Amino acid sequence: LKQMYAGELAWIALGYKADDETTVVLVQTGKGGLDEFKSLLKDNEVYYVITAVKEDNRDASHKQDDHATLGSYATTKFVQVNFVGKDVKPLQRARSSQHRVALATQLVGPQLQLSAELPAVHLDDITEITLRDKITGSRVKVDN
Repeated sequence: LKQMYAGELAWIALGYKADDETTVVLVQTGKGGLDEFKSLLKDNEVYYVITAVKEDNRDASHKQDDHATLGSYATTKFVQVNFVGKDVKPLQRARSSQHRVALATQLVGPQLQLSAELPAVHLDDITEITLRDKITGSRVKVDN
């Protein structure tokens, strides 16, 4: 997690030990983007992926003309993607909910400030747009 904060990693994937559905372990880390970590995800498994998302912090009410004077205020935000594949057994699905909360508060929370969580059942649920929508929350976009 410290490597993520330092910008050395783009994501980390946590999952369960092969023979133990109660022990969460580091599965893999990566420097690539969304497609790189999505290639790990399987429909019959649960993964918790912490990913870095770049966000432009300019207020949506600013006009296009203001952008030149405002400059770039891009920051890195961290999102926890909770992938519970569509073929995961009901008991494991229920257990993953408890583990999701524990990971966010006990493991990730002290190391990184999570800006959002994204629940996902299908790979199509995880896109750049859905990640950005999660971190921007309910900001209102103003038409000029």
